[in-house]
Amino acid sequence: MTIKFTAEEMRYIASFEGLTGARVRDCIINDFGGSVTFVVDKGEFGMAVGRGGDKVRRARRVIGRGIEIVEYSDDPVEFVKNALLPARVQSAKIVEKGGKKIAVVTVWLLWSCRTKDWRWDAGVKKFKWRKNSRKDITA
Repeated sequence: MTIKFTAEEMRYIASFEGLTGARVRDCIINDFGGSVTFVVDKGEFGMAVGRGGDKVRRARRVIGRGIEIVEYSDDPVEFVKNALLPARVQSAKIVEKGGKKIAVVTVWLLWSCRTKDWRWDAGVKKFKWRKNSRKDITA
């Protein structure tokens, strides 16, 4: 399978690689959310983010869009787990359904009151996690 990049994607990739030093394998532009997702080589996630997030902040400023970074893996299950970070993945497996490969993932979600962000539960002095039902995600 070959990936064909648009001129806009190539411009974002060149900017991101120049600013972070991480090699980009793929670039997905989310027109609805206004963000760009970069898939970087295995082991280069830390290089892409930078110390304290300085490189990704600089890249976000230069590119002018929100940025998400996913670390590549040859193993589809590991790649799905990387794509769902920071969610806590309990289990993930690839199954064939209707002639397509589907990722079946069980994640742990925060259980708390929500206004603008997830809240710290001061009563028990920790975040509350709860198990969510299985979700099918097309791979």
